[in-house]
Amino acid sequence: MGDRTQIGFYYDKEDRMNEYQALIYRSTCDQEYFVNEVIPFLEWWAKSRRLNDPEYCAARLIQYLCNRDDAYRATWSKYTKEAVDNGFTGMVGFGVSSGIDAIPGDVTCFYRINPGEILVYKVDGKLPRSNSKPVQVLSFDASGMENL
Repeated sequence: MGDRTQIGFYYDKEDRMNEYQALIYRSTCDQEYFVNEVIPFLEWWAKSRRLNDPEYCAARLIQYLCNRDDAYRATWSKYTKEAVDNGFTGMVGFGVSSGIDAIPGDVTCFYRINPGEILVYKVDGKLPRSNSKPVQVLSFDASGMENL
């Protein structure tokens, strides 16, 4: 299957790694995609809803990414023979994870979304430990998230 990204949503940066509120996946570990698609969504979400409901934010992120993927594939299908049924293209490579113990062995990236920051970890199919050091910290405008 290749590399997969696991994305955990947390109430607070003090939460332990296994205290996520929502856990989703993307079937690639492409950081450019994450920066160009996920961070703009989180900034928009922070302005409109705050992150006080991480489960709902995760659900809406999946919806947003699937809608964008469906629109892209529907446009692309004009140039290929790929089937598009009523605007939906089938598999999109996003989903809900069933839990930390169910993280597949092909997960190589873990993004921890805290209010205002995203910690990026390189992993080998296991959740990073709470004392693990991120390989990168990405910031986003979380105006409105300070009242969690």
